[in-house]
Amino acid sequence: MKWKITKVEYKDIGSKKDVCIAAHFTCSKTVEEGSVEDGDFKSFTASHSNSISLNSDDLDNYIDYENVTEEQVIEWTKVQLTDTMITAIERNLDGQISKQKTPTVKQGSPWL
Repeated sequence: MKWKITKVEYKDIGSKKDVCIAAHFTCSKTVEEGSVEDGDFKSFTASHSNSISLNSDDLDNYIDYENVTEEQVIEWTKVQLTDTMITAIERNLDGQISKQKTPTVKQGSPWL
């Protein structure tokens, strides 16, 4: 599963300036099957976007906003989500991909 932070919300808290208080994120997963050489290559992609409040109660390890990295915000996001929620997101992505592989509803334009 690939993580991407799309936006961070921040504000001043006490003497600390620009404290990160929320993260907007997207998780995505891609599954590739077959091969280009054999002509049966298929790629299936699923994504989940959401936001979560970050813990700003303990500012002992405060990092200046301009020094915060995406990797750090991803770690903070995962801590707030907990393993249970991360597993649920991954299951959701797997379900999306499964539906793409074996759709129950088909699409088309019969007049074309």
